[in-house]
Amino acid sequence: MKRILVLGAGLSSGYLIEYLANVCEENSWLMTVADGNFEALKARTSKYPTIKAKRFDLEHEADAEVLFRNHDVVISLMPAFLQGQVATYCLKYRKHLFTASYCTPDIKGMEGRVKSYGLIFMNELGLDPGIDHLSAMQMIDKIHAEGGKIHTFYSYAGALVSPESDTNPWHYKFTWNPKNVVLAGQGTPVKYLENDKFRYIPYQQLFKQLTNISVEGQGDFEGYANRDSMIYKEIYKLEEVKTLLRGTLRRPGFAKAWDILVELGLTNNEFVVENANKMTYRDLLESFLKPDDSMTIQERLLKHTGRAEDKESLAKIEWLGIFGDEKIKLQKGTPAEILLELLERKWRLNPEDKDMIAMQHRFLYEKNGKQYEAIAELTVVGERSPHTAIAKTVGLPLAIGTKLLLQGHLSHLSGVQLPTDRAIYEPILNELKDYGVIFNEKIREL
Repeated sequence: MKRILVLGAGLSSGYLIEYLANVCEENSWLMTVADGNFEALKARTSKYPTIKAKRFDLEHEADAEVLFRNHDVVISLMPAFLQGQVATYCLKYRKHLFTASYCTPDIKGMEGRVKSYGLIFMNELGLDPGIDHLSAMQMIDKIHAEGGKIHTFYSYAGALVSPESDTNPWHYKFTWNPKNVVLAGQGTPVKYLENDKFRYIPYQQLFKQLTNISVEGQGDFEGYANRDSMIYKEIYKLEEVKTLLRGTLRRPGFAKAWDILVELGLTNNEFVVENANKMTYRDLLESFLKPDDSMTIQERLLKHTGRAEDKESLAKIEWLGIFGDEKIKLQKGTPAEILLELLERKWRLNPEDKDMIAMQHRFLYEKNGKQYEAIAELTVVGERSPHTAIAKTVGLPLAIGTKLLLQGHLSHLSGVQLPTDRAIYEPILNELKDYGVIFNEKIREL
């Protein structure tokens, strides 16, 4: 009997748990879902007879040993910083691992042992990274099979709020890990390839260098570069490519206003503001600005960041309440942590709200002496929580991939993997169509 262990029952787990519960019932498999929040876990799993709910703390090694020993494959929905620890347990107890998180150098360093044990550590099988890999590789393999030579590849994706639930001037609400949104672009250098030259964007310039993008049926967006795009030249087998950039989508105007907060220092996560709860948000803002009694705080903010005429961005920032006299909730915290606590209230996705996923791949390639453009676009609108678009597009690829493993369809794979093999991308993309996750593809001669 096959046994599946799911670590984490947070917001992205709804579709995954539902899908695998049905698969387990059909195949007489068993599944354990483990999470630290046991009451929420029971509420999410109680209606499924094939699921065992388990309170779990990754730091308790004795509990981990029992859980990992008694299962064949581990699906980790744990926070990214814990994935290395999960992988270490999987290696110790020789269990397969599937996760939506980025493949870190630590996990990549386990390649030799993972392969020698005949295991698969499948990383980046969610949305972005995940579905972006699946769909990009399907198009790349198709173009190459037809004799095409790809010289330009752009890929953008965004987890956003659906237009009918868009109720704030930022045109944005949190649909996934809020901390990652606030810290986006920090810590990892942003790199991409343009006309066969390496390009680098420092954090303080990231939200200034934008690309205008239109997605059919969803209107206009702006994209900014994300992480290290250059590694995908090898991952996607694009040896011939001259321009390669992966990025994040936001609605127009978001990045311009966010850049003011970056320049001001409110996204800084490197020092702690002591006794923050004795300050108002206005006090915090004042602490970053040069005093000038002849100007309002709003005017000083725009002057400080060189945006004297940017009234639209000012309106967005004012809407957050940063100019007001509300006391900060945290006793102490970094500026980023204080901003995050505020944004979690202001950008909250309410239970009745719907989220939206938007993704676009754009290829420019040569075939038989002619130039072509190929575009693949995906939009997915969620339902009420927990059946969100982000839960669907993160959870279902992981669930389907796990099923493929246990049914023996991935037996030719081993080691630390990304989902770029036809044996995994083709069946997952085909099955995702049943759930409304369908790419609209267009090819035209230039």
